[in-house]
Amino acid sequence: EAMLAQWRARALDELVADELLRQAAAPQLDAITEDEVDRALAAEVQERFHGTTGFARYLAASGATEATHRAILRARLAEERLLEGILGAIGAEAPPKEAEHLDAVLLVEELEGRYRHGLHHRLPTRDGANL
Repeated sequence: EAMLAQWRARALDELVADELLRQAAAPQLDAITEDEVDRALAAEVQERFHGTTGFARYLAASGATEATHRAILRARLAEERLLEGILGAIGAEAPPKEAEHLDAVLLVEELEGRYRHGLHHRLPTRDGANL
């Protein structure tokens, strides 16, 4: 139970930090050009979605549109610009990924209700689904 309380507190802290960053970056939104969004979208389509087909599948699966995704990218670019202005030469790159503990990942999946898909879990759950 202490672990669950820690995870909840950490999740709340991250949500608050994200919202504060969004609010602080809001004035930067108008400074992001369509060309910058176009370049960011083109790079993301290739790197994250491995082409337009993958991007189209993502949009269909998430229920998003290209316009909503562009708005998300614009906000992300504004946040990066704000952080670059604050951090200067350090930059706004994400820190190296921390190692994840399997127990914690499974706990989070259960809390989020994502443990019923059965794709990579091998243990039975309380409700009879296979983990």
